[in-house]
Amino acid sequence: MVTPQIPTNELQRLQALYEYEILDTLPEKDFDYLTMIASQICNTPISLITLIDSSRQWFKSNHGTDVRETDRKFSFCAHAINTPQNIMVVPDTRLDVRFADNPFVTGEPNAIFYAGVPLVTEKGYALGTLCIIDKKPRTLNVEQYEALKALSGQVVKLLELRKKNRELFETKEALEKSIELYTQTSKVARVGGWEIDLLRNKFTWTPVTKEIHEVPSDFVPDLRTAINFYKDGEDRNTIVSLFRKAMEEGIPFDVELKIITAKGHERWVRTKGETKMVNGVHIRVYGILQDIHDQKMRNIEPAQSE
Repeated sequence: MVTPQIPTNELQRLQALYEYEILDTLPEKDFDYLTMIASQICNTPISLITLIDSSRQWFKSNHGTDVRETDRKFSFCAHAINTPQNIMVVPDTRLDVRFADNPFVTGEPNAIFYAGVPLVTEKGYALGTLCIIDKKPRTLNVEQYEALKALSGQVVKLLELRKKNRELFETKEALEKSIELYTQTSKVARVGGWEIDLLRNKFTWTPVTKEIHEVPSDFVPDLRTAINFYKDGEDRNTIVSLFRKAMEEGIPFDVELKIITAKGHERWVRTKGETKMVNGVHIRVYGILQDIHDQKMRNIEPAQSE
């Protein structure tokens, strides 16, 4: 028996394999369908999707056998990954010096015939194989060769899809945590957000902005309504001018003004706005609304007492 050589890019290959986070995962029907089809097309009792780890060969799908992993030094597929662009075919392992005394040849599963197509990533790393095994010597016809290559490509696509789905889930989870943190921070700091979508003519308030205005959670604002919350007179005139300049000229603003809430309370707020421009067109104005009433009153009251 000849022990499989270690690929020259073994470190990078293993790193690529581990990025898929697939080793030791539960069986999945999509992979099992492919091994079943491979066995049916090639008329072999065993078909496997193998992944070559640092010291073992692990089976993502094991059609025709209950074994889930073997030692790498006995692995046929560990030989196959050394020629990533070729199908490795061994018509009769008993006549091949590499495998003649291999325990999987001399004993169960009596692997006399072997054919393995390397599972190669876009970056050229061979992670393992889609292989078929028979208990008697044989060969494959051209159609069976082509079918095996096509099925191996589907295995790689499934691995990529599985990886992307996991990454999307992790990104979604991280985003949800960030949103939750932002929401809680905004509540503590009494900082809300707002946005004017100039293309859709849509005005949006975050929940904290609605709380500051003392309106119901299902309240739907528009620009006119938002402006009318500012105290009539200088405060309202100021915000009207600032909104107009932001929408028409893209001029940002940061101002402290008073609003009259839906419940009739007068409150100091800080309104900050910026404009987003695409291809020379202002598409939205957005910013924050911060409740600064308590802080403002603390500053005003000592000045008045003097």
